[in-house]
Parts: sequence; structure tokens; C-alpha cells
Amino acid sequence: MIESQQTRINLDPSFHRAYTSLNREQQKAVDHIEGPVMVVAGPGTGKTQILALRIGNILQRTDTQPQNILCLTYTDAGAIAMRKRLMQFIGADAYKVQVHTFHSFCNQIIQDNQEIFSEHSRLLHISDLEKAQMYRELIDELPVDNPLRKLRGAHYFEAKRLDKLFATIKKEFWDTEMIVGKINEEIKNIQEDKSDKKYYYQINYRSFKPGDPKKKYYDAIRNMDILRAAVNLFEPFQTKMKVAGRYDFDDMIHWVVSAFRSDEMLLASYQERFLYLLVDEYQDTNGSQNEIIRLLADFWESPNLFVVGDEDQAIFRFQGASIANLKQLYDRFRPELIVLSENYRSTQPVLDAATALIANNGERLSDQVPGIEKRLIAQLSDKKALIPKVYEYLNVAQEETAVFEALKALNRAGEQLHDIAVIYRKHAQATNLIKALAYENIAIDVKHRVNILEDPLIINIENILTFLESEFENPGKNDRLLFKIMHFRFFNIVPVDLARISQFCWREYKNPISLRQTIKDQQLLETLNLTNAQAILSFSGLIDLWVQRIPHVTLQILFERILQEGNILADILSGDMRTYRTQVIATFFNYIKNESLRNPEIDLPVFLDTLVQMREIGIPLQMHSLTRTKEGINFLTAHGAKGLEFKHVFIIGCNRRNWEQLRGGNFGFSLPSNLEDPSMDADERDERRLFYVAMTRAKEHLTMSFAAENLTGMPDEPSQFIGEMMSTNKVAFVAKQTLPEEVVTFYEALLDKKDQELPLLDHDLIDKKLERLIISPTALNQFLACARSFYFESILGVPLANNQYLGFGNAVHEALRIFLNRIKQGLDAAPESILDHFSEAMSKYRSFFTTKQYENYLAHGTIILPKYVNEKLGDWKSAQFLSTEEGISHINHRDVPVTGRLDLILKDQTGQNLVIDFKTSNVNNIKLHKDKLQPARNFDEKGGDYWRQVVFYKILLQESGKAEMRMDQGIMSFIEPDKYGEFEDVSFHVSSGEMELVSNQIVDAYAKMRNHEFDKDCGRPHCTWCNFIKNDYVLPPEIIEDENDDVAFDFGGEDLQLHFDF
Repeated sequence: MIESQQTRINLDPSFHRAYTSLNREQQKAVDHIEGPVMVVAGPGTGKTQILALRIGNILQRTDTQPQNILCLTYTDAGAIAMRKRLMQFIGADAYKVQVHTFHSFCNQIIQDNQEIFSEHSRLLHISDLEKAQMYRELIDELPVDNPLRKLRGAHYFEAKRLDKLFATIKKEFWDTEMIVGKINEEIKNIQEDKSDKKYYYQINYRSFKPGDPKKKYYDAIRNMDILRAAVNLFEPFQTKMKVAGRYDFDDMIHWVVSAFRSDEMLLASYQERFLYLLVDEYQDTNGSQNEIIRLLADFWESPNLFVVGDEDQAIFRFQGASIANLKQLYDRFRPELIVLSENYRSTQPVLDAATALIANNGERLSDQVPGIEKRLIAQLSDKKALIPKVYEYLNVAQEETAVFEALKALNRAGEQLHDIAVIYRKHAQATNLIKALAYENIAIDVKHRVNILEDPLIINIENILTFLESEFENPGKNDRLLFKIMHFRFFNIVPVDLARISQFCWREYKNPISLRQTIKDQQLLETLNLTNAQAILSFSGLIDLWVQRIPHVTLQILFERILQEGNILADILSGDMRTYRTQVIATFFNYIKNESLRNPEIDLPVFLDTLVQMREIGIPLQMHSLTRTKEGINFLTAHGAKGLEFKHVFIIGCNRRNWEQLRGGNFGFSLPSNLEDPSMDADERDERRLFYVAMTRAKEHLTMSFAAENLTGMPDEPSQFIGEMMSTNKVAFVAKQTLPEEVVTFYEALLDKKDQELPLLDHDLIDKKLERLIISPTALNQFLACARSFYFESILGVPLANNQYLGFGNAVHEALRIFLNRIKQGLDAAPESILDHFSEAMSKYRSFFTTKQYENYLAHGTIILPKYVNEKLGDWKSAQFLSTEEGISHINHRDVPVTGRLDLILKDQTGQNLVIDFKTSNVNNIKLHKDKLQPARNFDEKGGDYWRQVVFYKILLQESGKAEMRMDQGIMSFIEPDKYGEFEDVSFHVSSGEMELVSNQIVDAYAKMRNHEFDKDCGRPHCTWCNFIKNDYVLPPEIIEDENDDVAFDFGGEDLQLHFDF
């Protein structure tokens, strides 16, 4: 019973009603107000209620004032919910109780003690973009031999890993000297323990003897060296932040912990101030948060510390949460242990199924602490208790259709839509269902944010702004982007007209006609037989007007004028998605306004550079979708569903690929085995906890489903968690459901995004273009990869965008060509001499790079090229040179004109002819690397591009009729070393069967080109040109150039042959 005592707090009658409704264990948790208490509260057991009631009870039974009670929660939402519950019981005094998140609590301490935290008082919170820019500066300042400095590809790849490491250092309150000591200890152990079969051979194996290190040895040592380099950057980064006047949220907790440890008076003042300490969701605390609790509680021999937690619901390990904190707290304080097992949310069958699942997790608290039995007991009536069901469907389309039909049936039956939830592991799983329900006008509540930088509308507007800035600075130099912009539907230009104009402008690759000037010339346009020349002239006039305004108006005004005068706003308001797109535009416009407030001098180049950096770094520009309605069906991730409950729950996509296999790597630095980061290496136990949380959201009806086949028709495993529940007979399994074809057809029709027709040029004009078509290896590869891309880039001649990979590849090939010719001529050719040729070639291709890219690639080539040449030089000097840069043309193969250029042909000491092709692609991208080298095994397979290229070369040489130029062996020689510093040569001994396969590919591709069969979706999800067509000429996000992509084609005569075979 509550003790009657005169208090300053008048409790609302609702407090007494709530108290009397508590079960025995709940009352015990509320009444046991003295000394440490740990409450293990399973899902649906009323933990929020007992926290609020306990605070009210303290205020009634003691003379403690509200401000002397500290309640710490994990999230802002949790703090708000707690304050609302307290308002019901104690009225306005609820605002005096110190209810905080850990961050807001530390911020309050800093604000209240500015004399102690004076060095931090003027700091501002760092934005994601500012932090990312600091990481880039930090990396740019590193010497080129630092292992964190990437000289090619993703130069700032390590930025995210550094951020994750530094956050962990702060959260766990690690000392950098301690980490380095652990690294040195790890290296010493690895080097000294040669009996460790993980790192050393224990028996003779090939050329290795017992005690020789394996590749894993070198991996481990390299990983430790990289980690040491990263740790050594922690203090310099913190200094950068301080100099810039910035801090992050992890710093706040770090400062407070440091101050508490070093200033006894400060710590004592808070220990004495807070007589009662309550912590919610204790399983989600990290190391530094737990340290704050320990420091506050250590003042008392038996602290009034009350923690609520449940390790079975610990789903935020990726944020640094550690379930070990529960066990450590129990060992330290030996608290009164209370287990809440009476569940007021779910029926018993739901609880039994969930309990059967979570029982498979080892090392649970119930296994380590005596007296904990975690069987949940339903307090709801069993009249409607239905066993959870698991449905297996033939494929994903069948599964989605079944859930769609079930949701429609619930809607027709009058069920409250807000009491229905569809839960999944990742948002992409629910995209189709959300679209289909929207088309059926069924209300939905989608709990996720949209990154509008990925929205095609914003990408198109950004492309317009980018072109205007380019046209202002360098008029007429960006025809490729202009061609794409002219397709945007706002401008009402007929796509076939654009095809005719492009054919006119780019019919001669080496002497192109300016597209920008062409669209200004009314007389010229009239000669091109266009459908609507006036639309093109109007567009050109708009471009002139907008460019002229750039130096005279603010960024906001320019954006507003483009929206209005470019017909963009009118197009949005007349479309089916007007509400959504209006919000997208408003969000983007507000961002422009906010950036203008932060920097009144901001101009178009600075703003565009900010967007580029945000994309490169992965910083979203988020918007809450207007599809949300409180009365709609809830769509949530399993993480987002935590703390919620629904009458009907559907967990979809219960396959291994969506759950156990989704967790992937942690993408952080490898830590030594003697140092543990709680956020690293989430395992199946974490995924099982997450699935458990999803299941326990259901009050009455729980339905789980999975597909037997994936989207490609391959078998797809159900989640291990489904099997674990089925083995206990706690769920009803319904195997291989197959829906009527007409039902699935209706569902798919709702989702069908009609593939737009590719508006081809007049066929006679294409034929004229094709008269000069000559098939090269790269032309064949491009057509086989995507016929539409071939049409735009080879038929229409849309200029290829220069990029860093093309520039570096060109420079390397040119340097090697000059160097090899010197060897052929018997001239001096020391490995280092190639650097002069490389430097000259890089200068030639300077326009392909940004300033930083040029600096990095020049340094990268300077490091790898002499090493590569040194390794190959002996073979080159001992061989007979037959040809370098051999161009083979005027060859006819089965009535198909073919051509090609071979990097190097040698006759080795055994008399074999070696055809060598140099590649600068990244061999460490193992999957892509293998795919490109993979031979086709039959006529139904295409095979890899590199394999096809080698076979093509053999066909060329054989057709040339020169016996001395035969190919006995084809070699792909990779100039990039692998991660062990070794250079790879891949040899091909081409068979007659392989030649037949590629020969048929050549003939078939040529026939399709002649038949104008370009309008076929290649099926690649990120294909720029296919998405360009499918999205009604709305460009998808530009694909970042892949250093492994071969951007190349050979088309017609000497003047049109391009060789970008890297």
C-alpha cells in the first residue's frame, strides 16, 4: 500500500486509480523506492506506466521535491511520453521533474556551469555537411603514402569509417593511447604465435613451408596499421572542430563525463541534487551514457537507482548500445530484481510464438542472473486468440498481391485502418504495396522520410541550374547536359525533334556542330523538318534570359523565375502527384532560403557545389511525406515499430536475404581482438531481437509471409526465424499459396509503369548513319549491355562526359605506348622513365579531372606505374615485339565490318604470340572483376566484357590473314595492384567454340542494329538511358562513374573511331 503522508504534491485521483489497477510485480516496482532496483520489463508489460507512478509515489511518500528526481530516457519521444503521463498524475509539477534524454541532460549541465565549460560555451553544433568537409580536409592533408589516403576512385572513402570510429571512441570513452597499445599487443601476438593456423601454414603447401605467413597474416597486419593511422587522426580532428567553433552530440556527453571525473565538486553537486535516478530502456545505453549513470549513483552506498530494460528488445546495437550494461549493473549494485511478465497487449498465441523465437538467443539475462523467468502471460481474453500464421507464396508478386488483398478486405470489413500495420526490415520492401493502396484510395501512414535529392524532379531542376552556371562561365561547352535538359517535359519539346537535331549536330564526331548555337538559329531549324521548331526557339530564349539574370538576382529569385517561366510549377500543379511534388519543391525552396540566411553571399556555384558534396558524402535533404494520415494503414520498419501496438500486424518479406543476410558488414575499421566495440558485427541474435520486437507489436492478429522465389525466379530461403517458430508448433504454416492469375494481374497492372517508346529518328536517317558502322569490341560490348545506350551515344552521338577514370586510363595507355616503343627501338627504358611520359599524358588529359582528382591520380600513377613496369620489363625485353597499338580495320567477318586496336603483341621465348591488353580497372572489386572475365558457356550466355574482347581480338587477327599476327594466348594485364601489392595477368587460351559464340554475337548484334532494334530495356536498375525513357524523359539520379566501367565505342571510319578500352 501507499503510505499516507503529508506532501507538497497533490496527486490527481487518476493516480490512485492507476495504482490500484497494477498487478503485484508492478506494485512492487512502484513501492520499492529505496535502494537500487532493476525491472526486467517485457513487451506490453506497462513499463511507462510504472515509471510515472513510481515518480508520483516518491513525491507522495517522501519530502523529495520534483526537481530532485532525474528520469533519463533514450529518445525525445520517450521523454515527451513520460512528461504527458506525469501530467495526468501530478499536474503542472510534471514540468519540474527532470525528464531528459542523455544529450539534453548533458546540455543542461553545460549551460548551468558555463564557468567550468567555458571553452565549449561558444561552440555551435556541427552540421553533417560541415563534419564531412572537415573529414575531407583531414584526408587531403595526409601524405600520399598514408594508408587512409585513397589516390583513385572514392578518394574520401575513409571519411565515413573515421566518423564511425571517432563516435565509438567518444561513446565508449576510449583513450587513443589505450587503443594504440591494444593494436601493438595484437600485432605482437600475431607475429609471435606461429602455431596459429589462421595466420601461418602448419604443413608444407605448394611453395610454402610450416611457419610461412598466409595472406590473412598480411591482411591482419595491414588492418592494424590502417587502424593506427585512423586513431592517430582523432586528436587532429577534434582540434579542427574546436578551431572551427564546432562540436557534435557525442562531444557533449564526453565533456560531462570528463568534468565529472576531474571535478569532484561538480560531480558532488549533481549527486546530492538528484536523490532519485530513473533510467528507461537501459538496454539501449552505450558506454559513456552508462558511465554518467555510474558516476551519479556511486555517491550513495545504496543508490536510489531504478532502471527498466529488456535485453530481448535491444535493437540499437548499431548505435553503440550494449546489452552487457544490464549484467554489469546487476553485478555492481545487486539491485532488487523485479520481472514483469504479465502482458496487456497481445494474446497468448502471439506471445508464445515470440517467446519460442527469442528462446533461441543465447546469453540472455535469464541465463546469467538467477531468478529471472521470462515467460510472458497474456492478460487479454482468449476468446479471440488466433495462432499466428506463416504463409509461403510462390514469388514476391504473389506475396505482395496476397497482402494487398488482405488489407483491402480489412478495409471493406470496416476495421480501423490505424490499428493495422505492415512491418518490414527495409522500406524498399513496401514500395509496391504503398503505391497500390494509394491507387485504390486506401489511406496509409508511411513512417519514413524521403531524401528529395534522389527525387527525379529535384535532379532535373539541379541539372537546369548546373547547365545555367556552366553556360554563364563557359558558354557552349556543355551540349551533353543541354541535350538531356531539352527532354524535360516542362519544355514541351518533341523527342523526335531532338533526335533529328542531335543527328545534325554530332554526325561528325571530330567536328561537332554546337547544339547551343543550333537551337538559336531559326532558319537552320526550319531546314531540319522539325515537328515544333517554335518550342525549341522558346526554350533557347528562356536559357538566354536565365543566364543573363545570374549576376543580377539572388539565388532565391532565380529559382522562383525558373519555376514560373519554365512551366515547372504549372506542370506540377496539373499532374496526378501535385500534392507530393509541391511539397518536394517547397522543401527544396526552403533549403535555398535557409542556406541564403546562413550565407547571404551564397551564389549559384557555391550552392551547386554544396549539393554535389551532399550527394558524394551521402547527406540527405529530408522531407516528411504527405502520404501520412493518422487514420491510415501503418507502414513501418521493425526499428520504427518499437513501442507501438496494432490489432493486425503483417510482417512481410520474411526471407533470409531481408533479415539475417541483410546485416552485412559494419563497414568500420577492424579492431584488435582484445578491444570490443558494442556497435560492431551485429549477428543473428540482433536480428532475432528485431524480429521479436516486430512480432510483439501484434495485439490479436499476426501474419508473417515469405516468397519461395526471388524476382529472378531463383529459390529464396525463408528466414531462419520462421523455421525456429515452426519447429515449436507455435505458428500455423500454410505452404505454397498460389493466387488466381487474374488477381495478380490486377495488382501488377496498378503498379505497371508503362515503358515509354523510344522515339527513333526517321529510319532512312538511321540507315544513313549505319552505313559507316564498323563493329569493334567496345561497340559490341555496349550494344549487348544496353541497346538504348548504344542508340543515344553511338547513333545520336550524344557526347560522352569526360571523367577521372577515362582521363587516367588514357594517360596510362599513352605512357605505356611511348615506353614500349622505346623498348622496341632499343632505346633506354628504365622503369622510372615512364613517369615523364605519364606526367605529359596527364597534362594532355587535364580537363578530365577536378583539381583534387588530378593531384591524386598523378600521385597514384607515380607510385604504381614504375612498380608495374619493373615487374614486366624483363618479359618485354626478352620477347620479340611484333606490334604496339596495332590497329586492324577493313576486315569483314561473316559480312560484318569489324575493327579493333590491340595494345601489344609479343612473341615470347617459347615462340607463342601473346596479345596483351592493358587494363586500369580496380581488381579489388572482386565480383565485378570476375564477372568481366567470365567466359560464356553456351549461346544463351553473354559472357564477360573482357573475355569477349579477347575472343574478338582472335577473330580479328584470324580474319586479317597475317600468319605472323596470330594469337596463341590473350592476356588481360592489370596495371592496378591488388591489396597485397601484386599485379595480375589473366590468360585466355581461346577455343574454337568460344570464337563461334562471339562470332554469333557479332552477327546477331549487327543484324539488330541494321533492323533498328534499339528500343529494348536492358533490365539494369541503374541504367541512365533506360530510366530516361521509362520515366517519361525524367532523368534518374546520375550514376557516378564507375572506375570499372568501360565507356567506349568504335563507330565508322578513322575520324569516328574512339578507343576507351580500359
